[in-house]
Amino acid sequence: NNVYEGFSAYFGNEDAESTMGLASLGNHVFYDGFSKYILLIILEMFIFFFSVKTLNILEGTDIQPTKDEFISAQKRMIKVSFRNYIYEMILMFLISTVLSIVFLGFLKHIIFLFLEFYFIGYGFMDNYFEQKKMKIKEAQPFIYKHKFATATIGAVAYLLFLFPLIGAIVAPFICAVAACCYLYDVEQEEDFTVVPELAGEIE
Repeated sequence: NNVYEGFSAYFGNEDAESTMGLASLGNHVFYDGFSKYILLIILEMFIFFFSVKTLNILEGTDIQPTKDEFISAQKRMIKVSFRNYIYEMILMFLISTVLSIVFLGFLKHIIFLFLEFYFIGYGFMDNYFEQKKMKIKEAQPFIYKHKFATATIGAVAYLLFLFPLIGAIVAPFICAVAACCYLYDVEQEEDFTVVPELAGEIE
């Protein structure tokens, strides 16, 4: 319904390229507040399962996640989701304010969209670092360093979420596997070990 209303408002506008038309499309289709994080929280059991299985294949291990680990992963995703939601709202407010001051408000929806993609992808990336026994704050700088890959995975997940039911089934599999494969390859060339001094700064 949101997709239909968004595109109807956009293409129904006499000037399809007007800022108002773009704003309507952005508001109806892409900007949906906390609902995307609720979806990530609901799907975390699947995301974590596929992440563990993917890492098993990549590293040649046979780790079987326990009930406690699933519960821990669920709690962590809840924390990550609330944290990302707060960050997203603060960044959107600041960006919107700055762009309005410099008369570039028409760019905010593009930037907002990238932020949403990044924070959704963040949820998938964080599952990899969870398996490496890293805390949320410890994983943050590594995920940010690969922000464009994170946003790409988030974009794929977001687009899949637009498809009722099937998207929620396919997205955890595709994006969890992609996040693990990407970070595993990166880890072969990059040290993911948290330096004690850095850990102190993060805390």
